[in-house]
Amino acid sequence: MFFNADYGTTGSHLYPLYRIFYNVYFSPLANLPGPKSWSASRLPFILSLLGGNIVKDVEKIHRKYGKIVRIAPNEISFAHVDAWTEIFQGRPGHAPYSKDPVWWGKQPGQAESLLSANTEDHARMKKLLGHGLSQRALKSQEAIVQKYVDLLIERLKDMAARRPEGAVVDMVPWFNYTTFDIFGDLAYGEPFDCLQHSAYHPWITTLFKSVKAASFVIAARFYPLIDFLLMKCIPLSLKQMAKDHISLIEGRVERRLGWEVERPDLMSHIIKHNNEKEGMTLEEIQATFIFLTTAGSETTATALSGTLNYLAAYPDKMAILVKELRDTFARDELFTLDKLQTLPYLNAVLNEGLRLCPPVPIMLPRVVPDGGDTICGVWLPGGTSISLQAWTLFRDPFYFHDPTKFHPERWLPEAAETTSPFYRDQRQAVQAFSVGPRSCLGKPLAWAEMRLILGKILWTFNVEPADQTVKWEQLKTFLLVEKKPIEFNSATFFPQDHNIDNNPTGLWIPSHPRLGATRPMAESYDAVSEPIPISVVAGRYLLFDINVVTYLRRTHNICGVLIGGIPQVPQQNVFLGLPLELIPEEVKLLVEKEVAYLVDDNAWHAERFSTLQGEDRRKYLDSLRSTGLNAHKAKDVAAKQRSKAALAKQAIKQAHSKSTSKDKSKEDERPGTPDSQSPDTSFDDGSESLFSSERPSNPTPTPSSELKPYFVTPTTSYIPSLLPENPSPPADPAVTSSYPLFAHLHSRGYYIMPGLRFGGDYNVYPGDPLRFHSHFIATGFEWEQEIPVLDLIGGGRLGTAVKKGFMIGGKDLDSESGDNVRTFCVEWAGM
Repeated sequence: MFFNADYGTTGSHLYPLYRIFYNVYFSPLANLPGPKSWSASRLPFILSLLGGNIVKDVEKIHRKYGKIVRIAPNEISFAHVDAWTEIFQGRPGHAPYSKDPVWWGKQPGQAESLLSANTEDHARMKKLLGHGLSQRALKSQEAIVQKYVDLLIERLKDMAARRPEGAVVDMVPWFNYTTFDIFGDLAYGEPFDCLQHSAYHPWITTLFKSVKAASFVIAARFYPLIDFLLMKCIPLSLKQMAKDHISLIEGRVERRLGWEVERPDLMSHIIKHNNEKEGMTLEEIQATFIFLTTAGSETTATALSGTLNYLAAYPDKMAILVKELRDTFARDELFTLDKLQTLPYLNAVLNEGLRLCPPVPIMLPRVVPDGGDTICGVWLPGGTSISLQAWTLFRDPFYFHDPTKFHPERWLPEAAETTSPFYRDQRQAVQAFSVGPRSCLGKPLAWAEMRLILGKILWTFNVEPADQTVKWEQLKTFLLVEKKPIEFNSATFFPQDHNIDNNPTGLWIPSHPRLGATRPMAESYDAVSEPIPISVVAGRYLLFDINVVTYLRRTHNICGVLIGGIPQVPQQNVFLGLPLELIPEEVKLLVEKEVAYLVDDNAWHAERFSTLQGEDRRKYLDSLRSTGLNAHKAKDVAAKQRSKAALAKQAIKQAHSKSTSKDKSKEDERPGTPDSQSPDTSFDDGSESLFSSERPSNPTPTPSSELKPYFVTPTTSYIPSLLPENPSPPADPAVTSSYPLFAHLHSRGYYIMPGLRFGGDYNVYPGDPLRFHSHFIATGFEWEQEIPVLDLIGGGRLGTAVKKGFMIGGKDLDSESGDNVRTFCVEWAGM
């Protein structure tokens, strides 16, 4: 029998028509709704994918044909809330749905990763990685996250100061800079330095350029022959670029695994918990972190970009959120992840942002196991590709009231009330981090980043969109969302003074450029004006006014050291009262900034007192005597109150002892006697104000109409009307060679205290030392000065032992930074 070539040619021409006819009318999926063109061939799906329109096209199909539709010859898409449970969560008695290898297959030449692993391997990897990405681990990682968010705020301020008037700022790259730097530090112990250089790292630039190419790779996999030919046609230069791209992450992984220092990052947990039975190989760790670097950074930046874009489009919602943030936090150092988690409107805004701008809007394909299964009431044969597209489900009018509009109120507790328009919303339909065994491991970290970044930006700045906001519905999706610039006026981020009076919204807004937002000052120190006199007494720099001390601490990060006693509770070795002594570095800094000036206290008092004559002199002396008498009287009152309290307590004990030792019937025979009455236990707690105590026996004369009274308190010996107007200042304080380092750290918002207790020049705090532990032990050197090796070893060992960085720094005249100061940190890694 001979084969006729004409029949073969005819058959090859007819086979595609046969497949189209079969797919539309005879396939087991033929009874499911959907456009005939998409059911007949995979080609419409691929064209939509390559054009970046797949998300919107699938949404249109669902809106026309229903919750369960056919979008390819062998693929079914669900827009049904129960699909989360039935496909992803898993059901008893049903085999799990594995990931579709067309979408999630491992990369050639790489080991299996968390993304591509089968069910058993995935469970093993997730268990190991989960230690470092848990809510518990996040508490120890909070300082790292806070550090980069604070750096973002500083960079935005610096950038705004350099931009010309009328310039705009695109927030999309800034969100990416921050999230990639955070993940770089948490994953590898070294950031990508995007914030440091205000630019993308080359690795990230390559990543974004390759996203569209990844869509072509997935499209080719639907046709194995095309996929094979495509792989063969890739130029060697592109293959080398891809290899270098992978090698950078592999190198970072190996370096971090080789460190012998423990720090609160992901690798520390992997090193601690990795073992042969339940651990991961080096190749699996490397392949997984290539995927996690993108998944743990770009997706969070997308959610932040979309949320801020919607807030800009809905200024009334932004005003509510800004008020919540600024009413909650008086200073930026009070921002904590635990506190942010309790803010209802902030969380509602982010939930609504995730609903309208899901970081992964595209479908998440799975494969029906052999033998077939029923999903959402529809039976599907084994091997069918099934997916749930977040974008379509999250905007379904069946599940959400007014689904395309930004309504954070739908996530507030009030939405559960029957009178709420959002009462019938099915909020469980929104699962931006997926559900089940393969849900997102980094959910706690992502939520922490979103709350902290968005919260601090809106708390610090009054953001103002430059023009029209981005229409998120019009963005294309190539696996990841192709974001357009989200622009704001650069003046938004310019550090400037604000107050409630000139704020059209009536909201409380920032009042100091470095500290960010601060509450309006209390009346007690609101009247402090600059420059402030600093008393020089016997070569020491002292402040006697509590209002000035409070003002400098809250406004200029100046701490000083209390060196005085408290009259009511005097102690010889505990100094908790005024005056406050400043170190020379603090004084020089304040003088250079024209915040303060120096006064020779002894000479000034002698000079000014000699000018007081008659009634002025008598009133001043009477005021001093009155203050001293009040202080002594307050001390005596406090002592008497303590004695009275002790006697009352003793009387209670004696009465109780007597009542238990006597027969109750005998007690009843003597009613009304003093022993039967309860002792008077009421007493003053000794907190009477120093200034409300009894008038002294030698009263101050009534002031005349011509002379104003002098108010001299235990906090100051200055007469306000006689403060020196044009003093002859003492010489500027002599400072050590470490002063440039001090000024450098202070300019970046740190609080600085003397560092003698840890053997350094300074202890450096990220916020007020009353609330924070120090982060660094800092020592300054001349740039050309030789540093003894023992100093490095000793400082490094001590810093590591007490969980602080040992910082060395100095002024490098060749440096291009603003203040020419460069710093380095030393960690002790063991012998």
